[in-house]
Amino acid sequence: MLHEFDAWLEAKYLSDKARKDRWAWNFGIQQGRPITVRENRQWKPAVAYCRYADDFVVIVKGTKAHAEAIRAECRAFLEGNLKLTLNMDKTHITHVDDGFVFLGHRIIRRRGSSGRMSVVSTIPKEKAKTFARRLVETLSGNHEIATVDMIDSLNRQLAGWAAFYKFTDFTARIFRRIDTVVFWKMAHWLARKYRSRIKPLMRKWYRVPEIGHSKTWLVYGRSNQGNAVGKALRRLVTSQKLQFRWRNPERNPYIFRDELRNTVTSRYHDVAMALGQG
Repeated sequence: MLHEFDAWLEAKYLSDKARKDRWAWNFGIQQGRPITVRENRQWKPAVAYCRYADDFVVIVKGTKAHAEAIRAECRAFLEGNLKLTLNMDKTHITHVDDGFVFLGHRIIRRRGSSGRMSVVSTIPKEKAKTFARRLVETLSGNHEIATVDMIDSLNRQLAGWAAFYKFTDFTARIFRRIDTVVFWKMAHWLARKYRSRIKPLMRKWYRVPEIGHSKTWLVYGRSNQGNAVGKALRRLVTSQKLQFRWRNPERNPYIFRDELRNTVTSRYHDVAMALGQG
C-alpha cells in the first residue's frame, strides 16, 4: 500500500523532472530574475527519501519550516489518500548535526580529523546497552549448560551483532566496552559454575586462541551433545570492519518507469547487505 506513497514522493520531489524544475526555480531566485521578485517566489528544498517496510525517513535540505511543511504534506497524503495514521509521537524533525536513529543505526553529521563535516553512521547507545544487558542476562544463570556451549551461544550473538554493524563508523569504543562486560561476566559465571576464584580460572583458560590474536577465554570440554571441542570467546574488537559507500538504487521496484537515472555505484559487492538490513 505504501508504494502509492513512494510514487507520490517520486512525482513531487524525487523524479528527474521534479529535480530539474526545482533547480530552475531556485536558480531564478538566486539570479534575482524579475518574475521571481514579482511573484515573491520562495526557495524550494531538496528532498531525499528512504523506506524499509513501514519505517521511512525524509531528508530535507532546507530550513525547519520546509521540513515541517513537507511532514504536513506527507501526513495529509497518508491520512487522506491511504487512510493510514502517521504517528506524530514518533515522527520527529531533527537537525542532522543532532542525529537520528533509523533501522537501528544512528545517522549524524560530524567533523572528521581533516576538519570537514561528513555524515556518518554510528551505533545508538540504547542499542549497545540493550545488547550488553541481554548478554549479561544470559550469563546470570544457566550454570547447568556446558561451558563450551555457553561460549558458542555468546559467540553467535556477538558475531551477528558485529555483522549488522560492520559498515558503521566509530565502533571501537562501544565494542571494547561490550567486550569488557562480557569478559568479566563470563569470569564470574565460570567462578560460580566451578566454585572457584577467578584468578586460578584465568591461569587455566585465559590464553591466546591463535597466533596474532589477543588473549581471551579459551576452554576445552564436552558439549551437551557429548562432543569434545574447544571454544574461544569472541572479541568484538577483532570483528571485520568494512567501509560503506553509498549506492543510489537504479530504480524503485514499486515504481514503473522508463526513465534512466545516473547513479553512483559502489565497488563493494556486499554494500546491498548494509542497505537491506534493518
